[in-house]
This record gives sequence, structure tokens and C-alpha cells, in this order.
Amino acid sequence: MPIVPMTPPQPVAISSGFDYVTVDAQRGRVYAAHTASQTLLIVNAETGKELGQVDAGSTHGVAVNPTTGHVYTGTTEGLVVEVDPVAQKVVATTDVKGKIDAIAFDPVLHRIYADEDDGTRMFVIDSETMKSVGTVALP
Repeated sequence: MPIVPMTPPQPVAISSGFDYVTVDAQRGRVYAAHTASQTLLIVNAETGKELGQVDAGSTHGVAVNPTTGHVYTGTTEGLVVEVDPVAQKVVATTDVKGKIDAIAFDPVLHRIYADEDDGTRMFVIDSETMKSVGTVALP
């Protein structure tokens, strides 16, 4: 069965494509990491209208904390960034000293997992303190 949008696609003021996109169904938002414009795009999932863009660096990967609604993304500058999408601002960062690609969030352990772009490490961050708790070597 094909995916059919509920509303026509809406234009977004971005100069090029996106890297990762994720949906927060609970809050009705879509988040898109945008490397070239160095923003995290926030879109209303029901209407397709842009709600805002947060300057978060050259973003890759997007994960949502289902409890707080905050969004985690990584940057090519080596940061893991926490964004409050309601206030539309960065609220915390952690320097992991490696370019980030994908991001995953574990709500049970309160851990952010950020893999190094084309690298051999995965960085583990405690989401409650935004402090690094370790690095996992990858083959």
C-alpha cells in the first residue's frame, strides 16, 4: 500500500536536502536534521506546516525523548545536542570529539547513543546530565 500524505506537501525554506528524519507521533511533530543549513527543522505532522528551525550545528541523526519531548541530534563538529522544540532552542550540548551520524535514545536507561560518522566508535551519553558515560569500540 503506498504512503499518501493527508495534506499536500508544504514548501520549507531550506537550500538543500535533509539527512535524518523522525516523527514524534505523541506530539504530532516531524524533525529533520539538515546538515547544510545547520538547523533542526520542526514540522507539524498533521498540517505539514513548518513550526521552526533551531540552529544546532551541522546536524545528523534525530531522536526524541518521549517523556520530555526534547530532541537529540549530533553534529559533524563532534557535539551531541539537546533541543527543546517548544522553546525552539538548544538547551544542552556534549562534546564527544567525533563526527556524529546516527542517534538513538533509550528511554529506560536514559541513554543517548551516537555513532561516529564513518568511524569506529559509538558514544554513550546520559540524557539526564548530558555527560558522557562511555565509548563503545565498533569493528
